[in-house]
Amino acid sequence: MQRSVLTPVTYAGSMRLRSASPADDLVDLIARVERIQGAAPFGEVALSDMAAAEPRGIGLVAEEEGVLRAYAYAVPNPDGTTWSLEIAFDRSDSDSYDSVLGATLEALAERGVTSLVLWVHSPIVTPGLAGMRLERELHRLVRSLPVPGAIRWPKGTEVRGFRVGEDERAWLAVNNRAFATHAEQSGWTVEDLEARLAHPWFDPDGLRMIWVDGELAAFHWTKVHPAPEGGQAVGEVFVIAVDPAFRGRGLGRAATLEGLDHLTTRRGVSQAILYVDAANAAGIGLYTSLGFQRDQIHRAYRWTAGEQLAER
Repeated sequence: MQRSVLTPVTYAGSMRLRSASPADDLVDLIARVERIQGAAPFGEVALSDMAAAEPRGIGLVAEEEGVLRAYAYAVPNPDGTTWSLEIAFDRSDSDSYDSVLGATLEALAERGVTSLVLWVHSPIVTPGLAGMRLERELHRLVRSLPVPGAIRWPKGTEVRGFRVGEDERAWLAVNNRAFATHAEQSGWTVEDLEARLAHPWFDPDGLRMIWVDGELAAFHWTKVHPAPEGGQAVGEVFVIAVDPAFRGRGLGRAATLEGLDHLTTRRGVSQAILYVDAANAAGIGLYTSLGFQRDQIHRAYRWTAGEQLAER
């Protein structure tokens, strides 16, 4: 891990905070955090940027007597207006967490980060710092596979996998229209998409492209998480979208079933997960009608540098 000392060095209680690039020694920390807190500390946005050839994020490590205790990673969102922050911390007490969080926010403010969203994935972690405002909740839903039910397509529908080098611009156009107001999913560029396509888990056939009368109307991007030791692989509804021009034709339900059928029949997985915003009543209604049930809640807290530093 490459390290450079912050100027000045920031302290979080008895821990010292330093700059740090993502490295292999995070694997053990992430595993410890998941055991202690009951949830993985980093989501797809952070992990994708960490794995990029040229990461855009800022990494900070907290050490105590030479032992790695926490790793914070902040990355700018594709919308260009805010950053996302996540922290892997191998303790569960709120005071220690807030100490690391406070030092991290100060260090990021020194680097010009003035607005961010802190994602908290563990049910036992609740930020107690002034200025942290709960903004969103993301629900993780789960169900077993297969899902019974016929897929009903509009006339003129063609369904196939993603064609690398051919479908990028059509996918981007639909994605950016469907998620026009979404912080993490809106405003994607060709570079953003290509970074995801380069991941080892990417399966072109698992990105189900739904064309109606020759136009891309919807897509369902599936993902398969490798089986843990002694466990089974899990399929994910990674991204699903319907072009606003094609809404009202039942494509959301059909696209969902198409991807789940792909996970069952072509990838052989027997459980699926997905993440949906708590405010997305239509999405929650669709997924619960297909038998999905909530098993986790992920929270997003908004922070603005001036407000936080004035109140600390």
